[in-house]
Amino acid sequence: MATKLKSVVLTVGLAAGIALLGGTPASAESAPGCARVTQIGATKIVKDTRGNTVMSVKQFLGCNKNYGYTWVWESWASTHRGFTAGAGLYVEGHLKGYNVDAANDREVWSDGLSTVDKCTKGYGAAGAGGDVVWAGETEQRC
Repeated sequence: MATKLKSVVLTVGLAAGIALLGGTPASAESAPGCARVTQIGATKIVKDTRGNTVMSVKQFLGCNKNYGYTWVWESWASTHRGFTAGAGLYVEGHLKGYNVDAANDREVWSDGLSTVDKCTKGYGAAGAGGDVVWAGETEQRC
C-alpha cells in the first residue's frame, strides 16, 4: 500500500510540475525531406517580458544538412492568437533558409542547408502583423 501511495504522489507531483512549467515542447524527430535528425547544441528558450515561455529554438543535423527549428509553446500560443513563427539558420553571420509558417502554426523548420562544414546557429522568431516581437538563437556550432 505504501509503495502504491508513493507512486500516486510521484505521478501527481510530476503532472503538477509540468503544469507549472506550462507544458513541454515537443521533441522533433524529422525535418521536411529528412527522416532522421539529431539536435546539435543546447535548446534556446525565449521568454516574454512577463517571464512566460514563448518558444524553443533548436538546431538539428541530418541528411548532411543543418536545420533551424522553432516550437511555440501551447501555454503561450493559447493566449496569443494570430501570431506567426519562423525558423532559419545563421550561417557565418548571415540569416539563411528562413521560413515563416501560417498564422498560429506552432512548429516551423528552416530549409535544410548544406552547411555542415560551416559555423551555424539556429534562429527562431515569433510576432504578429509581420513584426518580429520575440526572437532567439542557439549557440554557434562549427
